[in-house]
Amino acid sequence: MEIRKIAGIEPDDRAAVDEAFAGIEPRPVACCNWPAEFPYAPEVSFRMFHTGDWLMLRFDVAERYTAALVTEDNGEVWTDSCAEFFIAPDEGMYYNFETTCIGRMLLGARKSRTEAEHASPEVLAGVKRYTTLPGEPFAEREG
Repeated sequence: MEIRKIAGIEPDDRAAVDEAFAGIEPRPVACCNWPAEFPYAPEVSFRMFHTGDWLMLRFDVAERYTAALVTEDNGEVWTDSCAEFFIAPDEGMYYNFETTCIGRMLLGARKSRTEAEHASPEVLAGVKRYTTLPGEPFAEREG
């Protein structure tokens, strides 16, 4: 997949970021890796672009139930409502960004599913995250 370049946008300029995303067609995520164990899959789409310095990624998710109990980065984010992004800039190494609906993130550099080095707090602090839900943890709720 080719990632579109849109130069001159800084991540802290939310209006410019939102305007750039508005010009990008959303692409569906239509993959349920474990349908036997987890037959329900939320509706998910994403949009992505880069500036040359920043990679910008937006998930839009609609689901029946939402939960956000994980309180820290590199925690068990997969137990919450979350979306995951994988990127392999070269062969032999890939990165996964798994982010909850309130912005808690697990970031790993991987050679395989079992061989991972998780990002330090300093690296994670450099990843800008904006959510439409409040940043405080909450128990599962409908909607």
